[in-house]
Amino acid sequence: MGMREQIDMLTDRLMHDEMPDQHHAFFAGLEYIFLSTVCEDGNPYASILTGSAGFVSSADAKTLTITKPVDDRSPAFASLAVGSPVSELGIDLSNRRRNRMHGRIARIDQNGFDITVSQSYGNCLKYISTRAITDRVALPVNPAL
Repeated sequence: MGMREQIDMLTDRLMHDEMPDQHHAFFAGLEYIFLSTVCEDGNPYASILTGSAGFVSSADAKTLTITKPVDDRSPAFASLAVGSPVSELGIDLSNRRRNRMHGRIARIDQNGFDITVSQSYGNCLKYISTRAITDRVALPVNPAL
C-alpha cells in the first residue's frame, strides 16, 4: 500500500532498544506490573507482580531489575532461566500512562531477577479509564450462608 517507509519511520521514533530516562522513573514508581513469561509447555503466561514503589528499578538504560522473590511453583516462573524471553507492561491507572518492555532474563536468584531490555515503548492510552486504587479489606465469611 506504499506505507512501508512511513510505518518504519514511526516505529523507529516510538520503539527504543533501551529505556528512555522517562521509562526509568515510570517503572520505579509503580507498585504493580504485569509480566509475561513462557511456561514449560511453550504457552505464554501472564502474572501480576506487586510491591512497594521501587521494587522495579533500573541501573542503566538496558537493565530492568525486579526485586521480588521468584516462586518456581508458579507456571510463570517454573521454566524461567537466564536467556528466557519476558515482556512487561506497566500501567499507572491514575493518569492512564502505560509502557511496555520486552527482553530476556539476564540474572535470576532468590531475591529477584534482571531483564536485559531489547524493546521499550509507550502504549496508547485510548482504552484505559482513569482509576484510583484503594486498599481492600477482606470481610469475614458468614458461615450461615
